Amino acid sequence: MFRENLMKRMEDIGMSQRMLSAEADVSEGTISRYINGSREPKMDVVKKLAKALGVAPSYLMRNPTDSEDTFRTVMAMIEESRDCWTKEEKAMIIDAVNSKKGNAV
Repeated sequence: MFRENLMKRMEDIGMSQRMLSAEADVSEGTISRYINGSREPKMDVVKKLAKALGVAPSYLMRNPTDSEDTFRTVMAMIEESRDCWTKEEKAMIIDAVNSKKGNAV
């Protein structure tokens, strides 16, 4: 899933391997190996790539076809960015999760 998520995000924001390499401080060859599936990144590299791509690390590691995994991914993304939310936004998120929790998994 990492490979597909990485390629999709790069495509979505129009980022080339060269641009990602420069932004994340990861060699182009290493990024190429992630894209062709011959190598999986360690978590410290996932974090660098995610930051360069403007997403949470859990976005790159998620399985979008598994609804339970999608729910866990969303919850992880919320947790990873919890310091960014205002009190009101946190309340809205909690309300939304609580109201949909039973339907999402």
